[in-house]
Amino acid sequence: MAYDRRLAERIRAAIVGDHVVKEVVMLGGLTFMVNERMAMTVGSQGQLMVRCDPADTAHLLSRIGTDRPQGWGRSIRHGWIAVNADVIGDDAALRFWVEESLRYVTSEG
Repeated sequence: MAYDRRLAERIRAAIVGDHVVKEVVMLGGLTFMVNERMAMTVGSQGQLMVRCDPADTAHLLSRIGTDRPQGWGRSIRHGWIAVNADVIGDDAALRFWVEESLRYVTSEG
């Protein structure tokens, strides 16, 4: 599968801490599994799909450049945010989304 290799490298650099990270080609891109949980997926055009707390989905969707991810002919459930490539161009913006995902996937019981 094709995915944005530069964005994948930036995500690797942004994942800090004692996490077990595994990369799996799935969901039409490269998915980062953190501590055995799906955390984020890099698409082919620099787009990013991020897993977050379902309770925070509505709030996070109010941020510019976000939307509900589409897949398998329908909108993907709460707990996932699609982030456009143009809003994660700088490292601080990307780090926000990586940290948002890590906060959720590392706190799940």
